Amino acid sequence: MGEGLRNIQFSVTYVSGYFCNLFCNFKTYRLRVRQDRTTPQAKRFVRRRHFACVCGTMRRIKLRILKRRNDTMTFRMHGGVEVVLTGSHFRSIWTWLLVCWICGGANGDAPLPNAKPVPAMQVIPLPYDQASFQTHGVELTRYHFGATLRRPFLFPINGPTGRSYTRMGHPHDPITHSHHNSVWISHDNVNGHSFWADRSDSQILHRKVIRYDDTGETSAMVCENHWIAAGQTLLIERRRIQVQSVGNQESLITIQLDLRSASEDPVTLGSTAFGLLGVRMAKSIGVHDGGGMIRNSEGNVDEIGPNGCFRKPARWCDYSGPVAENQNGGILLMDHPGNPGHPTPFHVRQDGWMGTCLTLQKEIQVTQDSPLRLSYRLYVHAGALEHDELNQRWNDFSKTQLWEFEP
Repeated sequence: MGEGLRNIQFSVTYVSGYFCNLFCNFKTYRLRVRQDRTTPQAKRFVRRRHFACVCGTMRRIKLRILKRRNDTMTFRMHGGVEVVLTGSHFRSIWTWLLVCWICGGANGDAPLPNAKPVPAMQVIPLPYDQASFQTHGVELTRYHFGATLRRPFLFPINGPTGRSYTRMGHPHDPITHSHHNSVWISHDNVNGHSFWADRSDSQILHRKVIRYDDTGETSAMVCENHWIAAGQTLLIERRRIQVQSVGNQESLITIQLDLRSASEDPVTLGSTAFGLLGVRMAKSIGVHDGGGMIRNSEGNVDEIGPNGCFRKPARWCDYSGPVAENQNGGILLMDHPGNPGHPTPFHVRQDGWMGTCLTLQKEIQVTQDSPLRLSYRLYVHAGALEHDELNQRWNDFSKTQLWEFEP
């Protein structure tokens, strides 16, 4: 009986592990079916395929123990719990599913009296100088900060459909607009040097990650970057990126900055429409390619015309459009009221581009004692939202404080 019991326990453990993995895969497939709006025939195929796998596995295990059908089998679980099965129970596949569920839950699940809650939001450091922001294991965005990059950036910016709402590069001009890196920070005129285009010798170089934080509802990372031109470091930047899941795979991405002169000499951010934060939307969201729409807080719509959004000051600007079949989505870009020159002009284009124009109207001088502190937020959302709902998101953001970086 002892040997037979060990064999059966091994078999049940094997099935429970298989079934648990199968259940996880099944949930993943169902999620993809909903997202991609697969046909009803495809849904039935997925269900039948997985049910056949379960039945086939159960049938193989049942054949192993049918010779002992008249015996009484006792399975001892952790904590002294026992499950007793008689021969008649072996005829039902549902009994075996129940045993698999019980054994799988108890297998190796010893009590952990000091266990702490696992944060729903986590920032996961990855190889090749990347960090993934995830909610329940699903990636919302990823930060890239390798030393060979012209500048750090966030990509993808995944929305409720599971697809990225941003892209790398211009959809029709990938060469001269190679600097359009999804969501990024840069400026076109820093002491006369351009950190905007890839054709310059300037670089925003990541130096170190200062810290990672997981608080449960949000995850954040703080890092230090050096703005280097012609072999000289002009600015030392500290950057904090915080990501918060707000349900339905929507997210709030807050980028907070502290820029100081690297020397005793002041650094001038000259007048330009390019900088400080840029967003290159997915091709399908663009007005020109996908039939999307640009709106701002002042009621302006799209790029050009007397009521266009192009370079007009606003508290926020939203770019929304098609992201999947019969599904819309977008990104709301918000300017904090504590930023210099608020409300900032927004540079927008029909081809899927929007960005803040920090120094369009006035240059800014930065010193060691008078740093430039900024805060921006992106709301990655489903649907093309109403003006009032977008405005409420900005109201919530406006009540936050500019981040105080540690010395």
